[in-house]
Amino acid sequence: MSVALRPSSKDGVIEAAFGHSMEELHQQAAASVSPAVQRMLELRRFLTVAEGHLDEVRDRLHTATAPGQEPAAEDLAVDIQWLAAATTAKAQYGQAIDELLRTMPTSSSRPAAVRPVATALPVPPAATASTTPAARRNR
Repeated sequence: MSVALRPSSKDGVIEAAFGHSMEELHQQAAASVSPAVQRMLELRRFLTVAEGHLDEVRDRLHTATAPGQEPAAEDLAVDIQWLAAATTAKAQYGQAIDELLRTMPTSSSRPAAVRPVATALPVPPAATASTTPAARRNR
């Protein structure tokens, strides 16, 4: 599925803020109507990629830890690091979308009452270079 078509966790907030469906916002972006819409959709694409990675790693961990499976500890450790990285990316893209929506000027089509407020999300520390999967494999 195309990243643009895949739903994201922020679609409702984005649609409420702009007063249009995601499909309409994509049409506006294609017509180069608004730089704000283009920036928002770019951030949304990054978010959907991060959410897709999160889903893939989560599914891989569920499969590896299913009854009857004997996953290698090293494989689990790598997947857990990737899960943490995907979780961090998702949280940061979500925060960036919230911040963009919060700082956008109010327009007549978007009353102040529907402007989202950025929320502080706990962000796990990023993996250090010495603990990334590539660094461990190269030792």
